Amino acid sequence: MWIAEGFVSQALIREGEETLEDVGEQYLEELVNRCIVQVSQRDHTGIGIKTFRIHDLMRDMCVLMAREENFLGISEHYRQNIVTRRIAVHPQISPEYARLLLRVLNFGGLNVEYVPKEIGDLIHLRHLGLRNAKVIREAALPTSIGKLRSLHTLDVQGIQSLILPNVVWKLEDLRHLLIDLPNVLEQCRMETLRNLENLRWAHCENLIRKNAMQNLTNLRNLAVNFKRSKEISAVMKSPIFSTGRLRSLNIRGKQSSFPNLEPLSCCESLTKLELHGIIPEDPQSLLHNLEYLPASLTKLILGNSELKQDPMSFLEKRPALRFLYLEENSYKETEMLCTTQGFPQLEILKLESLGLEEWKIEEGFAFRKAAGIEDDPRRDKICDSPPRNESH
Repeated sequence: MWIAEGFVSQALIREGEETLEDVGEQYLEELVNRCIVQVSQRDHTGIGIKTFRIHDLMRDMCVLMAREENFLGISEHYRQNIVTRRIAVHPQISPEYARLLLRVLNFGGLNVEYVPKEIGDLIHLRHLGLRNAKVIREAALPTSIGKLRSLHTLDVQGIQSLILPNVVWKLEDLRHLLIDLPNVLEQCRMETLRNLENLRWAHCENLIRKNAMQNLTNLRNLAVNFKRSKEISAVMKSPIFSTGRLRSLNIRGKQSSFPNLEPLSCCESLTKLELHGIIPEDPQSLLHNLEYLPASLTKLILGNSELKQDPMSFLEKRPALRFLYLEENSYKETEMLCTTQGFPQLEILKLESLGLEEWKIEEGFAFRKAAGIEDDPRRDKICDSPPRNESH
């Protein structure tokens, strides 16, 4: 929101890989340092701020100052007994609103009849938020959104039966494209979105069409689905995997197999990784596929990997790993070992429906926060023995 309102200037970005979001994070940290806001929760890296809070007295003071400076206005005309809220966007948006240089429009969580074509008249709009909006009559966005050439963020997550017209390619300044269902983008061209930093979700086949991934070189966060191994292989051979810019990556293949994961070894800034799909294991290979995961990882989630070799022997060598989730069907065998020297930074370990019969933990191994085995009827048996017997 700060960026959309123009509070964070492009001129403040230093040379290198810094983004507007990075500058905004620095602003937020400065507010923390000045005790204006308080950190509630850090992100998976332990550095970024995930949630924060503000003291009620500080909030009252900020609102008072904002009103005195004509910085904002707050409407308080509502009935306390209203249980549900509804907003109707009328077919004719007044031209006066367009002339107000409106930059942020957020209907998140509200009931909306439909999004009218006149929204394209808000040519200065930078943020269009429809997350979890209940679009009552028609969930198709108008083709006029292609006129929003200044748009930085299009957030349409949580909208049922969403239809997105093939005009996204016109939004060349778009930074964040946030969608729940990959099929929404099936017919959309994307090769012109060179400034895109955050893409969630898309089908790999859509990204390799017209060599779109060759142009999406500024991506920092990417979430994709694939049906065939060759699709994700083509995506992982794109320049963004060799530039080291990726910070978060989520790939889902259902029952499909991943190709060789070696391209991930070049992702030196990658801190969060989710892989859902079969990870092949070649006994003849010098390196296991998991050994290609970058040392920068702080959070890793594996699901449906169908691993036959104990993943702990490879994952425990990740020096920065703080959160590890092994979900259903990620490991096929019944024994698992955690050694004393492994996982120097691990805080949270979750094992879900793995079918383990024995979990061996060498003496001296410790979790910084918690470990858990979920949805497994044998977990009491697995966890009964004390650590000194090297069985947990």
